[in-house]
Amino acid sequence: MRTPTCILPGLAILVLAACRVPAPEPLTAAEQMEWQGLQGCADCEAIDTVLVLSRDGGQQRFEMVETYLLQGGGEPFADAGAWQYEDSLIRLQGDEGSMRTYALLGDGRLQSRQANGSRERRAHELQPVSGVPQ
Repeated sequence: MRTPTCILPGLAILVLAACRVPAPEPLTAAEQMEWQGLQGCADCEAIDTVLVLSRDGGQQRFEMVETYLLQGGGEPFADAGAWQYEDSLIRLQGDEGSMRTYALLGDGRLQSRQANGSRERRAHELQPVSGVPQ
């Protein structure tokens, strides 16, 4: 018996959709998650970034420390505020007005994004350290 050729493309689409790994929902396994990573820097050796997301009751807060690594030491800068998660994007709104956007990838990594969610030309990634479902 021959299989109609119009069914084969449909089956291929179903198989590909089933293989797609959905991004994990933040904070389903933990009330606090942490990521860390290095990014390039024009005026220093690198920027070491640590991001912690937490949920306490109804409040979702973040703390981010970026340490600009210089020869002989580092210069840390801290930011904190509220975060929200929607459509695989984590948006950070700093208490002092800063705005950052990260995409939560299927393996738990965060990738920096533009405010509209599109990929940055020189995106940096943060690796999960603790509490991140993978």
